[in-house]
Amino acid sequence: MSKDYMEMLLQDPSWGKKRRREEAQAKAKKLAKKREKERLRSLRLQEEKPLEEHIQEDLNPDDFISKPFLSKNCTIRNDFLGFDYSFGYDCKQYYNLVMLEENVLAFYSGNLLHFFNTETREIWFRRSAGGSGIGHIATNPHHFYNHLAVAENGNMPLIIIYKWPTFGIISLLEGGTQKTYSFINYSPDGKLLCSQGGEPDYQITVWDWYKSHIILRCQSNINDVYVVKFSSTVPGTIITGGVGHIKFWKMASTFTGLKLMGVPGRFGKTEMCDIIGFYSLPDGKLCMDGYVNLWYFPAIDNANPPEDYPYVEIEPINEIKIENEENCASIMAMIKVHTNPEDQEYYCQDGNGGIWRYEIIPKNRPPPIQLFTCHAGPVMDMAASPVDEHIATLGKDGRIFIYNYIEKKIIDNTGKVMLAGFSDGILRVLVLSLKEIKRRIFSSTHFINVIQAIKVHDKAITAMSINNSKNLLVTGSKEARIFVFHFKKEFNRKHISLVPIGFVPVASGVTFLNWKPSEDKTLMVCCEKGELLEMTLPDSTRTYTKLSYNLTEVVTKTITFLVDSESEEELDPIYIPEEPNPILFCMYTPRNTIWLSMGGYDAGFIYEYVMDKNEVIKCTDVKDAYDVEINTYLYSHKKEYLILGMNDGCIRVNRVNPDDFTDLSNYWLFSMHDNVKGRIRRICFNKDHHYMFTCGDDGNIFSFRVNFDDEQEYITTFEQPTIYHGLPVEEIVKDIVSEKALSLEGKKVKAEHDRKMQIINLNKKEVLDKLDILKQRYIKVVSRNQRLIPSQIIPKEMFEIHPDITEELNNKLQDEIDLVKRKLAFDVEKSTLALHKVQDYYLNVLETLSFYVISIRNNEKVSSFRLRKLPEEFNAAKIEAKIKLEELEKKGRGPELHVVHEEAAREAEVKVPLMELFLRSNPSIALAFKSQGKRSKSINVKSCYTVNMFFFKEFLSCDRKLYDLTLHFDHN
Repeated sequence: MSKDYMEMLLQDPSWGKKRRREEAQAKAKKLAKKREKERLRSLRLQEEKPLEEHIQEDLNPDDFISKPFLSKNCTIRNDFLGFDYSFGYDCKQYYNLVMLEENVLAFYSGNLLHFFNTETREIWFRRSAGGSGIGHIATNPHHFYNHLAVAENGNMPLIIIYKWPTFGIISLLEGGTQKTYSFINYSPDGKLLCSQGGEPDYQITVWDWYKSHIILRCQSNINDVYVVKFSSTVPGTIITGGVGHIKFWKMASTFTGLKLMGVPGRFGKTEMCDIIGFYSLPDGKLCMDGYVNLWYFPAIDNANPPEDYPYVEIEPINEIKIENEENCASIMAMIKVHTNPEDQEYYCQDGNGGIWRYEIIPKNRPPPIQLFTCHAGPVMDMAASPVDEHIATLGKDGRIFIYNYIEKKIIDNTGKVMLAGFSDGILRVLVLSLKEIKRRIFSSTHFINVIQAIKVHDKAITAMSINNSKNLLVTGSKEARIFVFHFKKEFNRKHISLVPIGFVPVASGVTFLNWKPSEDKTLMVCCEKGELLEMTLPDSTRTYTKLSYNLTEVVTKTITFLVDSESEEELDPIYIPEEPNPILFCMYTPRNTIWLSMGGYDAGFIYEYVMDKNEVIKCTDVKDAYDVEINTYLYSHKKEYLILGMNDGCIRVNRVNPDDFTDLSNYWLFSMHDNVKGRIRRICFNKDHHYMFTCGDDGNIFSFRVNFDDEQEYITTFEQPTIYHGLPVEEIVKDIVSEKALSLEGKKVKAEHDRKMQIINLNKKEVLDKLDILKQRYIKVVSRNQRLIPSQIIPKEMFEIHPDITEELNNKLQDEIDLVKRKLAFDVEKSTLALHKVQDYYLNVLETLSFYVISIRNNEKVSSFRLRKLPEEFNAAKIEAKIKLEELEKKGRGPELHVVHEEAAREAEVKVPLMELFLRSNPSIALAFKSQGKRSKSINVKSCYTVNMFFFKEFLSCDRKLYDLTLHFDHN
């Protein structure tokens, strides 16, 4: 340390802190200048002349549109299903929205790219190249490159870079991953592309897209990665986020070449979570949040929370709430419309079903506009109108949409009745009054009205089916029951109503229902644990269902898939899974057998059963669908075609062989829904079979034009619309919204229970009334008896009916008392011990309590002291001293006092403690204390002739300190 430095410290002690602060500020300024230089360099690089793009003329864009797959002996025409329209959107997929032009957005769903004009609300489509789904899409941020990059899925998938809007192919990128891409992103200057692969390799790759060349690649993580982005402010930095991690990558030059070096982000003491979004700040920090708010940047940048509380609580300067009449938006992606920094208008991908456009400027902000509406998540079921051009869809989000598949829009022309089952077990009968929409008087919710709401099951409704005669409805639920209803048209009602008949318990949760073609009341029930049941149902109410809806007289036949069976040949044991696989659907075959489609381990085959035999008689292999579940099926009108909906999102059309219906080798395969999460839930035709529709778990609803070879496959005669009744004002009922509402069976059981309880209460009341009368009479008799002369008084024992009854009642009372004592024994003992401990600590140790005596005529008062009891050692010493004194008196010798010489006193002196302040206030006590102290110094405690001293030990309650007072006794 220099001499000048020491002198400055002596003159001003705070000078060292000031100097260190100035040095830190100088370093910060230097670092800020360095970062500013890097930012300007990055901007200069971006402003450099971009690479001259060239469209590869040898690559025809039409060759990169996937086509249907036809089997070797396929006789089905190539255009059997012509794609017509897509009504859905995979809005639950993160970052599934890009902007191509100011008024043109793009998103992918299934195997289709959707292009949406936000002004005209027009949508057009383009199929994927490989037919195995699309992983992600991205646009080049540089204004010179009008590029759309499409990362596909499949075996060794491609990344195709298209020129917008001509779709000329700029580049093909191969070898980035083995199966799927989860995210792609361009660098800020648009010259590099980064891709993130999915399972099984999770490989991150940096591309030079102009040369179709891989610059760097390595495995980024062992779990799913949701997002990968170049840093917009720090060149050469890539950030990835996903399941339980966030990671920072740097493209660094080493002596062995360019490498991609990753450093995981630390969560510290906070709980690990999934990272789905982030924004890279200029200094390399990250800010992650789940809401759309406006924040003051310096407050976040300067945040430095302590380690024991790693949270930053900052109020946003403005909050944007995006919502409609139904719910708030779930924001999955945001895209800035204009590059101008002062223009703060954005497009928003809504995970609750839709696309929004809104501004975030606080002043004069217009309300958000919802540009597109769809289901949020899986579409569970759909049905086409038998009289007009409408389809109804029911999503997992609980919303019902009505589409006009001719005009390609929601709700237009007519009105009919629809049945919908929900996850809370409620069956709702809805009337669609669609003509009223032209009047524009009410909101859209008034055109779908509930005219009947029934809590059928306590768990979710999983299947519904109407028989061929259209007079019975059956619902199936996860609670392992089916419920049967009868359709009834009452005279004073415009629409039909449901009359409950009863329920039949089944083996496990219901997955599928199907009616036997030859018998109108025979139902087949598929269960989730591999059971198949067949039963004949009643078509009207039964008299024995007054107390319960249980149809006990219904006889069921049951078979279980892959139960233990004996085999004549010694073969390898059949593998039976620990968890039984569900039956996805079943159907009756022309030879009066049953076809089953299984899920899980047994998928990829169709099994043939005979109802009376609990064994498989034939197993049909489904070609090119190994281990793929078949979820639903549909026959054409003349049963010439069998259409299957697959778990991998493919539509499979089989031409039925009239000589062998099990021959499935003549097929046509078309991939439409997402190949990973696009399980097809339902397939249906429209009223004349010219259109076909599919819906799936990826939120997609596709319509197709059906091109049959035979015109007879189309239906020429169908139901005609009945008279339109308008809004069902008188029939609208209050909907069931409570989760605790009782089901039909619950209501009947409760009604019977209430009836029995009412009878019991009436009988109880009658008995109590009789007892009360007898009691009053007894009181009067006893009163009259007591007023008699003593010689005439009847003894009390004479009123006792029988001594055994009294003894029994006494014993019962005593037993109840003993029971109560046993139940409370622990609590009583615990409370008793606690009481004793408190008493021993505060009360039992005291000789006397303090008390006050206060005069009446003046303010004089006197009080006693709280005195602790002397310990047992004192009593023992007292008794011993008393015995010795008695022995000396018997011998005729009194106790002698020995005066200790001054030299002996030096050997051991008793230290007299100082007198407490509260004792000094009494003059007599203070004088006695002084004289006692003088006498104590002249006595030798070691002398055997000296009377033993007594020590009085007192614990004051205020601070529990020990004080010793020495007392002396003189026999003279």
